[in-house]
Amino acid sequence: MAEVRKRVAVKHEPTATASCSQTGESEATEVVNHQQKSDVQTSHGSQSQRHLIVSWLVITIASAAALGTAAYYVGRSKGLERAGPSPVPRHMSSSQLAKYNGFDDPRMLLSILGQVFDVTSGKSYYEPGTPYYFFIARDASSVFVADNFDNAAASPQPHRVDHLSSTELAHLAAWRQFYHDHPQYTFVATVYHEDGTGFYTEGGAPSQYLRDLELKMAEASKSK
Repeated sequence: MAEVRKRVAVKHEPTATASCSQTGESEATEVVNHQQKSDVQTSHGSQSQRHLIVSWLVITIASAAALGTAAYYVGRSKGLERAGPSPVPRHMSSSQLAKYNGFDDPRMLLSILGQVFDVTSGKSYYEPGTPYYFFIARDASSVFVADNFDNAAASPQPHRVDHLSSTELAHLAAWRQFYHDHPQYTFVATVYHEDGTGFYTEGGAPSQYLRDLELKMAEASKSK
C-alpha cells in the first residue's frame, strides 16, 4: 500500500512542476508586458516634453524677433528725429525752393536777390494768413519795395527788378542787409531760376544780371 502511494505521489509530481512552470511563465509575461507599457508611456512622455520644449523655443525666438524688429524701427524713428530734416542744398533751383513752404518741408525759406534765408524762427510773421507769407518759398525781390503789393505779386517774374528806380534799388539792398543782420534769420543758400533769369547760376556763381545790378545798387546807396 505504501509503495502504491509512493508511485501515485511520484506520478503527480510532474503535473505540479508543470503548473508551477506555467505560473512562472505567466508572471514573466506580465512583467514584460508591464515593462513594455512603461517604456511606451515613458517614450510618449519624453516626446511630449520634447514637443513642449520645441514649442517654447519657437515662441521665445519669435517673440525675440518681434521685439528686435520693434526696437529697430523705434530706434530708427528716434534716430531720424534726432537727425532732423535733411540739409538745405547750398545752391538750389526755384523749384526746390518752392518746397520750403512750412508744409512740404517744415522750414520756411525766402529769397531776396537770389540769396535764401531761413526765417522759420519768425514763423508768426510768415505763416499762412499773414501778408508776408507771400514771400515764403520764392524769390519776390521786386515786391519788397513795391508801392502796389497786389500788382507786384501778380507779376509772372516777381524776382526781376529791371523796372525799379535808384531809390527802390537802394531800399532793396537795405532789405537784403536786414536779413543778413537779423539775429534769428540765417543765410542758407543761393537760388537759380531754370529759365536763366535769376541772380545766380546753377553752380552758385553770381549771374551777369546780378553783377550789373550790384553796381546800380552801390551807386543808388551812395546817392541816397
